[in-house]
Amino acid sequence: MGSGKFASRREFLKLSAIGAAGAIVVACAPAAPATPTQAPAAAKPTEAPKAAAPAPAPTTAPSAPTAAPKPTEAAKPTEAPKPTAAPTTAAAPAAGVVTIDWWVPNFHEAGFNPMKPKFEAANPNIKINQIQTVSDGLYEKIFTTLRGTTQPDIIDVANGWNPIFSQAGLLRDLTDRKLDTTDWLPGPLATAQFQGKLFGVPFRSEAIAQIWNKDIFTAAGLDPEKFPTTWEELVSMAQKAHKPPERYGFGVIAGSNAGNTFFRVATFLWANGGDVLNADNTQAVCTTPEAIEAVQFYTDLVTKYKVAPEIALTATTEQMDALFSANKLAIHITGGYIRPR
Repeated sequence: MGSGKFASRREFLKLSAIGAAGAIVVACAPAAPATPTQAPAAAKPTEAPKAAAPAPAPTTAPSAPTAAPKPTEAAKPTEAPKPTAAPTTAAAPAAGVVTIDWWVPNFHEAGFNPMKPKFEAANPNIKINQIQTVSDGLYEKIFTTLRGTTQPDIIDVANGWNPIFSQAGLLRDLTDRKLDTTDWLPGPLATAQFQGKLFGVPFRSEAIAQIWNKDIFTAAGLDPEKFPTTWEELVSMAQKAHKPPERYGFGVIAGSNAGNTFFRVATFLWANGGDVLNADNTQAVCTTPEAIEAVQFYTDLVTKYKVAPEIALTATTEQMDALFSANKLAIHITGGYIRPR
């Protein structure tokens, strides 16, 4: 087993970008409808028509010059104006309301809900149709929908999915919009770009870290103020704290959580000097000895050291977070979203 240390401050800052998420704009989304023009008002029943003859309809031959209406003849109450007859005074156009379909995952619903009324209040001509999605199978659902004929306008996605959808030509290029990105953090901004072009807007970012339950450490005879700093210490402490089904040593995220699995493995990968791609993202380097050792160690937490809950390979991230909140996990990798809101 390797003795790689946990992420340094530099690596932690690098890691903080992986918790970002953003809104992507679908390439096939229909353009916003034009503001409707107000129809001309019908003539009042008691209003006499003007002496001058109205403009003839395009498909109707012009009337004879002597066929002007009698000045005293009142218009019929039920007579509608000619389609081509323009009102004498232009009416102010009614403000059009555009509805945007926005897919919001259930794990971000609490953060999104306060945003919606604020945005709609600041933009009264735009309404957001919030459509909730779930984390389980979300990537497959989004990819299938983007390749279909009916898509939402905006989708909240994990940052790692943006390059895949962008490369497939499924997202709208926002580069020409000249958005002001000066106050965007470099990490989240990079996740919204692909080959120098902007395909999304990062609007939330979070860092994940390894945390520990001091009460469980105390019950297991460990120093609650001392956290493991090497892989050997992590295994030793997790094994001492592991006492199923009362409590478990380490909250391994795996199985059905493909995206979240990588985020957790990445902490070990980078701490051990490995990576997924080279510096210019042109070649995979995930088969280096450092990378293989890190992935093997993460796997061994389940298969060799047996410090993970039995549900590790099938549980969702939310279920594993719930175990930690219920004082059943000694060590866990998660983010600030685990806190009660």
